[in-house]
Amino acid sequence: INLQGGAASDYYHITSAQHYLLTENNDASSIHNHNSSYLNLSGGTISGNILLQTISATTIISGSTNLYNIFSTTDNNDITRVQPGSNITTGGTGNAPTINLAASPSVNGFTASGNTSLQTVSATTIISGSTNLYNIFSTTDTNDITRVQPGSNITTGGTGNAPTINLAASPSVNGFTASGNTSLQTVSATTIISGSTNLYNIFSTTDTNDITRIQPGSNITTGGTGNAPTVSLVASPSVNSLTASGNTSLQTVSATTIISGSTNLYNIFVTPTSAIGANYQATPIDPTATSSAVGVMMGLAGSITPTKSGNIIIYIVGDCDESANSRGCAMQIRTGTGVAPANAAALTGTARGSLINMAQNNSTIRTPFACCAMVTGLSVGTPYWIDLSLAAVGGSGNARVRNISISAMEQ
Repeated sequence: INLQGGAASDYYHITSAQHYLLTENNDASSIHNHNSSYLNLSGGTISGNILLQTISATTIISGSTNLYNIFSTTDNNDITRVQPGSNITTGGTGNAPTINLAASPSVNGFTASGNTSLQTVSATTIISGSTNLYNIFSTTDTNDITRVQPGSNITTGGTGNAPTINLAASPSVNGFTASGNTSLQTVSATTIISGSTNLYNIFSTTDTNDITRIQPGSNITTGGTGNAPTVSLVASPSVNSLTASGNTSLQTVSATTIISGSTNLYNIFVTPTSAIGANYQATPIDPTATSSAVGVMMGLAGSITPTKSGNIIIYIVGDCDESANSRGCAMQIRTGTGVAPANAAALTGTARGSLINMAQNNSTIRTPFACCAMVTGLSVGTPYWIDLSLAAVGGSGNARVRNISISAMEQ
């Protein structure tokens, strides 16, 4: 390393390796290591980043600003340097001051942007928006009188701060309209109108011609006076029809047909003959003989209408014969509804009881017969015809029944 010139007090900045090289063989004995010392400068400017452990100066300037006030100082004069102002009190220390709003501040104006709760508000004038609120607050004065004055049909009382307003006991008005139910003890007027109807005629008038103006009509009798008429239903009214919407008690009902809804009530009532039941007895004329082997109706036209139980016992008796030798005949009771069959009509109705057969070997013989049957389940009130069927047995000749008697009885 070639270092030339310079005094002993000159300083050169070299690395540690360079210092070792110069001093190892005592080649530069006059070189001193100032690492442990400091650089004493008076003035000068350092343009790069500087790392310093301690800075001590009478005045420290940053740019043109004295940095004295940003550093904490310690002295024995520890007082509050923040001073109180209007409505403000201070305390604490210079290093830890407290600032307080006075308990009862006095301000020229007060604005609250949120909800505010105040116990007492006192002001010469209280403004809400642009409205003076004076009139909404109650005032108290010695002139406490009723400022609401009475008018037509109205009386007043109380005080100016608590007035009472009353309708007169007997108001007089030009017109009166009631929109709801109204109860009046006495109504007096020259003319009383309901809607557009003059109600004069519905009120009772008094005159010397006190007669019954309501006249009797069908099933109605009248009496009393014109001002106190009586209207009565006759003791035994006669009507075309009668409808009872509620429970009705009648002692006797007489009608050709009694209908409940759409149902004929005939069958639910007991008729006077129902105690013994229906019965029938007849002796019809002798019917015409038949050669039919299948059988035909005799056309006896007997009939019975059940009135009690619908259970009928039937007897048909007489005598029979066959016009050819060694032939016979067969007989049986038949019943049905509707038109009774004629003589020689095809078999019809319902066969009842047993088929009675007669056989003979002499055409001159007349043989007695008896057909009987117990018929059940017939409809009460429905007419039924009674007849006999007859058939020729043996292939030839005519079968005949004569001297017939029919008996039918309801059980």
